[in-house]
Parts: sequence; C-alpha cells; structure tokens
Amino acid sequence: MKKLNVLMCSMFLVGSIFAPSVMAATNNKGSDEEIKAMGSDDPYQNMRWAWPTTSTKITDDYGDVGDRWHKGIDIGVKKKDVYSVAEGKVIQSGHFKDRVTYAITIEHNDRDPDTNKKLITRYLHLEPKELYYTTNEKVKKGTTIAMSGTSGATGYHLHFDVNAKGLEKPGDRDTFSPWVFWPENRPDSLSPLDVQGHGEHEQENGHTHPEDEDFFDFLVISYVGSDAFYSWFYSVEESERTTENFKKQFNLSDNDIEEIMNTKLTQEEKAEVINASANQ
Repeated sequence: MKKLNVLMCSMFLVGSIFAPSVMAATNNKGSDEEIKAMGSDDPYQNMRWAWPTTSTKITDDYGDVGDRWHKGIDIGVKKKDVYSVAEGKVIQSGHFKDRVTYAITIEHNDRDPDTNKKLITRYLHLEPKELYYTTNEKVKKGTTIAMSGTSGATGYHLHFDVNAKGLEKPGDRDTFSPWVFWPENRPDSLSPLDVQGHGEHEQENGHTHPEDEDFFDFLVISYVGSDAFYSWFYSVEESERTTENFKKQFNLSDNDIEEIMNTKLTQEEKAEVINASANQ
C-alpha cells in the first residue's frame, strides 16, 4: 500500500495516524527509525467503519498518556447507544473477575492489511443491564450492542480499542491507534470528562482497564447456572476468581470450556443470565 514517509519526532507523534506495524516501531524508547504515516491511501479509513457511539468528545487519547499506556480511546458519553463499528461476531460478552467492568468484544469480517488477521474491537465500561448481545451472535455495521456506562470507571464514558493480532484480551502494546479509521474525528485537544456532573477530568487511579484479569462470559455463567456461579464467585477472594479455579470448582476441562464457548443462548437464557448478573 502506498504510504507517506516522514521522520519521527515527539511533536509529530501526538497528531499522526499510525498503522499497527508503525506502532511496533514507536514502542521502542529512543528509536530514531523512520515511521510511515498514512495519507489518502489509508486502507483502514477506506473500510468505512461506523463510529462506535453518539458522541465524538474524546476524554482520553490512545497511547502514552501520563504515566501509563492507554490501549484505546475514551469517548465522553453517558448512557447512550454503543454500536458495532463493522460486521462481525461477538466473541466475549460479560464482566471481569471483579464484576465491575462490563464489556463486549467483536471479531470483525474485515482483515488487517498487514497481518491478514481479522480485526478485533472491544467496548468497555458498559451499563451492566444493557448488554444486548452475547457470545457467538452476529452483528452488522451500526448494530446497537449495548449502552455506554460507568462500570469500572469514575465517570461515564466508552473505552474503545482495536487490535490486528486476533486477541480477545490485548496487552498494552497489542492494540493500534483507532484514528486510522476516523482521522477526521481526531480532536486538536481533549475534552474534560464529566465526573458525576462536576466537569473534572478522570484521574488515572479511577480507571479500571483490565489487563490480565479473567473474563467471565455470560455463556459460562449460564452453563453452570447463575445462582451456582455467583455463590462460588462471592465465596472466594477476588484474586481467586480465576478461570483455573472456576474450572476446578465446576469440574470443567479446557475442552468443556471450548464447547461451552461454541454454544448459543436462547433469548430467554440470555435475558436470564444478563439480569442475574446485573442484580448481584
């Protein structure tokens, strides 16, 4: 693909749009190697993805933010629709081990031009009772999948990230800049996040962006039964709420988990497990 070559400098990094292969180069501190910024031939922008929600107010950008690395972008929005950016299949829906951050993860039909892997997007901090799709359900571009919320955060917003490595739970350096899809939406400056209506900017220690935490999908909760699952869940310390301990508790093998994750809930089962999760 045709790309514009430019020399890297710290000021340029702030306002540029990067491909996944570019970000791998910029992760090395002190690197002087050349980077490639995409212009009108941007293959990601040409995918014509939908914007993931109703607001374009950015409260936290992608990349090196203060003393931490931010895997995606935060969009300042309160209890509004969250959309699938493109056609694909839900591969995770549920909450993390602390039952604070609710999220949906989607594997899209679009493939990354560099890795040829299907692009994967995540949508975090959703309203617990407002996740409308469970694992293995297909969605179209623009499908309303959830409602933005404040689960796992001090202020209402939607965290959105994307990776080209086929990862359901990407690490810090596994994602790439979402701005390659919507360069026209990138703000010159960031807007303050409305925390409880006071207009304060969200503090880093008020952010819960799960790293290696175990994710409890609605499918596995439904399989063992909501009552049994949450009875175990609240009987152990948070640090013990791991997939391995879950499998031991319910005598499940890796093959069992894989089989469970390949099932599909009926509308009644989906409603039951979502409501049970939100009411705990």
